[in-house]
Amino acid sequence: LGFFLGMVVAAFLAVAMGMDADSDMPKVLSLMKMMYWLVGGFVVGIVQWLALRKGLPKASVWVPATVMMFWASAVVRFTMGGPSLIVGTLLGAMMSLPQWWVLHRHSARAYGWIPWTGLMIALLFRVLAANDYLGMFTWGLASPVLNGLFLMWILRKSRGGTA
Repeated sequence: LGFFLGMVVAAFLAVAMGMDADSDMPKVLSLMKMMYWLVGGFVVGIVQWLALRKGLPKASVWVPATVMMFWASAVVRFTMGGPSLIVGTLLGAMMSLPQWWVLHRHSARAYGWIPWTGLMIALLFRVLAANDYLGMFTWGLASPVLNGLFLMWILRKSRGGTA
């Protein structure tokens, strides 16, 4: 949903900026990629924040951390090339840093978020490289559940006895 909304925002911005679909196509595509990741990160951050807000004090910084995570991942993804296990692992580790920064203040188990995210993104890239649509669909359903369970484990025994 977030990525779809990002594409819609990019289309409106391209029209508002007077871009022509024929002569300005590289600019339009770049704008679409930027909005895809920005709005996508914002929507994912909001959904995760809704789930985390009761168990994570000051969870409001989760949304900007997630947006930063998505933008950083877009930069790495587009500069390092196509999906591979190495790029996926590096991307996942880099993506997780802003969220880890939020988590480590509230849980001694936050150390696991960086390798977990690296593993999850590496597996995603493996599925993408295989061009397996059933695998992509399955991953799209399983990944949020697995990440949610892992976050619950991280926050289960927080510092200070909350959550």
